[in-house]
Amino acid sequence: KGKISESIPELRKAVEIDPEDEKARVNLGFALDHEGLIDEAIEQYRKAIEIAPEHAPAYDNLAQDLLQRGNLDEAIQAYKAGLGMKPRNARAQTNLATALYQKGMTGEAIEHSRQALEIEPANADAHNTLGLALWKQDQLDQAIEHLQAAVGANANSLHYQNNLARVLAQKG
Repeated sequence: KGKISESIPELRKAVEIDPEDEKARVNLGFALDHEGLIDEAIEQYRKAIEIAPEHAPAYDNLAQDLLQRGNLDEAIQAYKAGLGMKPRNARAQTNLATALYQKGMTGEAIEHSRQALEIEPANADAHNTLGLALWKQDQLDQAIEHLQAAVGANANSLHYQNNLARVLAQKG
């Protein structure tokens, strides 16, 4: 934590010297995120996007913070914008799927979970979200398969284990 927090004054100075440097703003946003200063980080990511709308990492980081703040609609919009430029980003595909699932958009959540798994087949979060979305659609066998894969990829996750147990209990 120390080195990142120590970089904040230098990054603020870099942004002050060149306010149009989107990379400095994204780096500052990342450092602010690391320190728990989410609202300030969101502001830096938004400014980076204003400067360079093609800077995909800014959208991903912004979306992650918006998701953390519970702003699903804006997070979904930001993930989609970033993925429009860089679709082979497994983490962004997975996070978008999670946001869509939380919003009740299971069909799209399934689609983006599958895209994440095409890129990163052992992605536990993508398997988990896909399993939950399939469960919502009463596709229990497929849901169990993906929830088992999530547990297999991360056996220490009680969250994944609980999700699998709930679906197995429903199936009987």
